[in-house]
Amino acid sequence: MADYDAKQAREQVRAATRRALIDAARAILNEDGLSGLTVRRVGERVNASAKLIYTLFGGKDGLLEAVYLDAFAGLEAMLEGGVDTLAPRQRVAAMADAYRRYALAHPDRYAVMFGDAVAGFTPSEDARRRAWRTFAALRQAIRDSNDRPDDQQTDLATRVLWAAMHGAISLELRALSGSPALADAIFDGAVSAATARYLSD
Repeated sequence: MADYDAKQAREQVRAATRRALIDAARAILNEDGLSGLTVRRVGERVNASAKLIYTLFGGKDGLLEAVYLDAFAGLEAMLEGGVDTLAPRQRVAAMADAYRRYALAHPDRYAVMFGDAVAGFTPSEDARRRAWRTFAALRQAIRDSNDRPDDQQTDLATRVLWAAMHGAISLELRALSGSPALADAIFDGAVSAATARYLSD
């Protein structure tokens, strides 16, 4: 029992350290961009050695990938929160709204997800596949919304909706949407246009 407790305590410390290092890296990216991010500087933020960062992440690229995946994990949790009991079309609408709320509440994370904060960083193929799995619940809602679901069409519809949401939000984050009311209308219009072709009435 004592060995188990000690192992559990070590795992908790490791998880907390990873969390602190990811948060520190994201903060530096938000402040100074990729050019300001170094293993040494991240370590200094949380009083961790460069050796520890290399042990946990394998270096700067591994840390960047962890920040990237953590941002998508946060979005996934937001998308899946409280939508289980809704009808398919309502789930799609609720998740579109959740996507926008996440992006506006966490612009630093959103910037990491789409390269604005990490120009020059290329996520691995595995990381990109994991990022796409963030939308599994949205994909299922779209599939459930169709009378004749087809995997290829479902994937296309999900990506079209993603592209529409991202485009509208990118304008909003750059203050190019005009007034808040216009930003609402642009987002709603983009979502409506993207879903009208693929979802059954």
